[in-house]
Amino acid sequence: MTPPSVEPQADGFFKIVHGAGYGVAVPLLRRIEAGNIAPADAEKKLKEALRTYPWQFEVAWTLSTLYTASGDFRQACEVRFEACQRLMDILPEEEEADPTPLNFEHRESQFPLLLLRGSAIDHFLFYEFEMAAALFETLLELDEEDHLGVTPTLAWCYVALDELDSFEEILSDLDDKSAEKALLSLWAELNFSHSLPAERVTEFRDRFPAVFREFTADEHEVTEEYLAEIDSDRLSPQAHARLLWLQTEHLWQRFPELIVTLKEYAR
Repeated sequence: MTPPSVEPQADGFFKIVHGAGYGVAVPLLRRIEAGNIAPADAEKKLKEALRTYPWQFEVAWTLSTLYTASGDFRQACEVRFEACQRLMDILPEEEEADPTPLNFEHRESQFPLLLLRGSAIDHFLFYEFEMAAALFETLLELDEEDHLGVTPTLAWCYVALDELDSFEEILSDLDDKSAEKALLSLWAELNFSHSLPAERVTEFRDRFPAVFREFTADEHEVTEEYLAEIDSDRLSPQAHARLLWLQTEHLWQRFPELIVTLKEYAR
């Protein structure tokens, strides 16, 4: 079978141009979207479609979400990472080409980007920060406008990897008003300089009280009320703080120093 190629388009973006075998699974995907096929049958047919033509990124994305919905996170992670490897194989070598941005507005371009984000987050959660950073960086090369909002998570990776220069390069891309940037800056300062001035902590506490309370609390219960709220369009400061904690909780198990320091100012 012939792998796809990545070719420039008149609009300045690039497009993944597929060979024979692509598109045969489209009717199956639409049936799955409509809920007209049982999950077990859908899984079997999606796997068959990937064996027939491995570069069907929408198929891979659909299969990974199917596994996630069933609680089979290991399989979901494997499908995402294998799809990312196939994508890497068809991208131009870094030293041979300029950036190859994909048009996020095109449906077919979205699925490779979603798979890159998903696999990067998988590696981030399993403390594989170097691989996570590499996947996030590839994603940002393909989507320079960061439609999927991965820059903050890449910044967490850089601090975990002690990559100060890389962290400082993207710090200006983060929202100055966000609690996440403020928290990242605190952790970076503590991690890179091994100290954190008291005024920096008190400024954070006064500016983001809900986040400060969440990150110094002993328990972080995920209640039914919280789950209902995160599905809504607008989060309360408390819900946003809980979400930020849950997104970074694994970091503080590996790197507890920041939480210990914050708790000293909560007494």
